[in-house]
Amino acid sequence: MFTDQANILAIIIAAIALCSSALADDAADSIGQLSTSAVGNPFVGGRWHYPACGRNFPDKLPVWVFAVHEPDAQSSDPNANLSVSAFSSSDMHNWEHHDNILDLSGFEWANAALKSPVPVYRNGKYYLYFSATGYPPEAAADERTVGNYSGIGVAVSDKPEGPYKNPLPDNTALIPADDPTITNPYGPDVLVDTDGAYMYYGSTGSLEIRDLNDDMTSFANDSKLIAASPGNYEGVRIFKKDSNYHLLWNDIPLYQPALGASASRNIRYAFSKNKNGPFLGGVFTLSADQAIAHTVYHGDVMNPADKSWFLLYSRTQTIPGYKDMIHGLAFERMFFEPDDQSITPVAMRFRNNFQSEYKLNKNNLPLGVDSPTSSSLSVKPDPDNKFKSYLQLDATGTPEVVHAMTYTSFSDFELAVQVSFDEKADNFSSAGAIFRAKADDDSFEKWTGYVAEYNGNGTLVLSKIEPGTGILTGLGRNDKLFSGKKMDKKNRLFYLKVRAEGSSIKVYAAPDATYDEPAIKVEDKTWSVGWTGFRAHRAVGKFSSVEVTRIRSIVNDGFALSGSDKGNPWLDWEYHV
Repeated sequence: MFTDQANILAIIIAAIALCSSALADDAADSIGQLSTSAVGNPFVGGRWHYPACGRNFPDKLPVWVFAVHEPDAQSSDPNANLSVSAFSSSDMHNWEHHDNILDLSGFEWANAALKSPVPVYRNGKYYLYFSATGYPPEAAADERTVGNYSGIGVAVSDKPEGPYKNPLPDNTALIPADDPTITNPYGPDVLVDTDGAYMYYGSTGSLEIRDLNDDMTSFANDSKLIAASPGNYEGVRIFKKDSNYHLLWNDIPLYQPALGASASRNIRYAFSKNKNGPFLGGVFTLSADQAIAHTVYHGDVMNPADKSWFLLYSRTQTIPGYKDMIHGLAFERMFFEPDDQSITPVAMRFRNNFQSEYKLNKNNLPLGVDSPTSSSLSVKPDPDNKFKSYLQLDATGTPEVVHAMTYTSFSDFELAVQVSFDEKADNFSSAGAIFRAKADDDSFEKWTGYVAEYNGNGTLVLSKIEPGTGILTGLGRNDKLFSGKKMDKKNRLFYLKVRAEGSSIKVYAAPDATYDEPAIKVEDKTWSVGWTGFRAHRAVGKFSSVEVTRIRSIVNDGFALSGSDKGNPWLDWEYHV
């Protein structure tokens, strides 16, 4: 009897393990198909900076991302960012927030500007390295800048989610700010290689390396110079792929008058056959696409479940009508050239599957008529796909027209979207896409741009929005769209595609995702660039399976690339909403 029970228990345990393994394989396969964050970038919204990934953690999943939270824009002390959090995900769709993982009570020396928290696993422990500013009490106000009194700390935990505590005696720093051998150490990263562990960090005008002892909390030697630069090596990240060592760091280009002091940062990389260098390259791996975000910085790499490579980074973007920039964490698919040394220039993409279970990014929903939290705008789960939801716009009350705009500015592109609107809609109801759109003022109540929509009496219409009035002027129509094809009358479900290239605008529509000839084709050059989004009129419109692809190279807004950077970014990038 006991033998039978033991056998049954063993079978149950084996079945649970098999199911768990299958679920893990499904999640890993799903990750391997990602080209960017499916829940939209930034996948963590808010004032988050300096992301780093637990690259050598013992479990391939979940993925762990660590970041620093900056104070609110209204804070009187911009250097007081001391809160470190972690975000974990087993599918890179749903992320769990682990708040305040660093126990600051053991780091009295770090009283401002904590940066670059880097998680590392070794010898059964999790280590967190970071740089921070420690102002001594006697420091004068004009000396209290981020560049002064910088030191590097270390914390340790038994779990990736912390809490991380200072293991050093007397709560000291690993590299104190007053170390006479180093000038302004900042932005550490740690490489765990086959022959030991090594810390890389920036110093004023140089990049340096230092061997860590096995205890990971002390050094085996003094620092060694790897590279010198007239600027600083900020946001350094080092990783190894096969026999090559790859280095990432921030690049701050020349002053751009259009952006002022917030000029775009970009991410550069170099490679070497030796961890001590020399590192060759120094070209862009990711440059800010002004149509999506004007600044990218602090890159790191993720290789979840050994399926695919992704570039993790911070980015900022400005939104008309908002006083502050939108900050957040993002990631993009990353590829290596056949020589396994060069990183293919990474494309910045935009995508959003409106994942309803995702709670971390309040800035990632499209922009409603009056605000991102408009009561007319909601996200509903897709019962047939746990990794997808649909955007719903309710225009059955007041106002009669509801827009939802994505934070992008496209000129030449192709947009495809699945659209439906409810069976209660009348002949005056409609739903569709709005593109090359801009708001006349900060109220977001008046727009310019184009609208392609299908209405309740079965007609596809392309219109342009007149400035100042919001009145639609028809450019083309097609009322024989579904002749010989049966449309879902109950849900009015159809697929819409718009291709805009220069003055040429083509609109396609079909009851499924197969398009033949354009249903409407016109030439109009009234509006040349603007946001892409969705529109419902006197109906409940539902939008899903959205994809936007740029079909021309982007305009570089006057920022000149030079040397080996020429030809790297800006060409034929794809975007998915």
